[in-house]
Amino acid sequence: MATALYCPSRPKDVDELIRRLTSPKRDEKEAKALQALVRSMIELFQNERKSTYLNEAAQLAAIVDDAGYKILISSFCNAILEYTSDNNILDPALLQTFAHALRRRGALSADNASLGAALDSLHIRLDRAAKAAESEKQYQLICTLGIVLDAMVDIHVTGLDREWLHKPLRDQLDRYRKAPEPRLRQAASYAYESLRGVPDNDGPWKAFCRVSWKVIAVLAAVAGGISEM
Repeated sequence: MATALYCPSRPKDVDELIRRLTSPKRDEKEAKALQALVRSMIELFQNERKSTYLNEAAQLAAIVDDAGYKILISSFCNAILEYTSDNNILDPALLQTFAHALRRRGALSADNASLGAALDSLHIRLDRAAKAAESEKQYQLICTLGIVLDAMVDIHVTGLDREWLHKPLRDQLDRYRKAPEPRLRQAASYAYESLRGVPDNDGPWKAFCRVSWKVIAVLAAVAGGISEM
């Protein structure tokens, strides 16, 4: 007699999918079938990244495996990058669900999830908005940076490149902290403090060498001045 195929009922929505996958009553066969469904949903979002998929994709962050989670976060990052290259207005739902997906899991590095590229994308958009004197867009982008950076602090993201991104972004936000418009100052101050909680890739030795070189240069200048007296 042939073995019957195991075909559990398909969940009606993501909430039911999460509930069944996290239930202690589930059996191994059902868990494998549901995980396969999760992987197929992640792949669909990776390939299409439709706005109608955003909420469900963010919810999947709680139950997908590590490999799938990296794909999921990279897909969100790629969606942000696409909007930046086209200079379109970013969908607030994209940014909110991106931050929600980040908070659903543990630690990530900036490298393994394309987080640095997404932040740089927002940094570029903010530069463009400043040059075009678009005050409202600047405010929205700074608020977005604050939300994303805050989520990065929560999950202990590390490794933002100091020279390429961390320092330019910090300097940019620092300038906005002195802006004449109060709401820009407030939003920038929040984002700036969040960025301070995200370590860059500048290890102790590199930091020591950088500071030491400045000290040596100052001492050399002072010594040169004394010798000419």
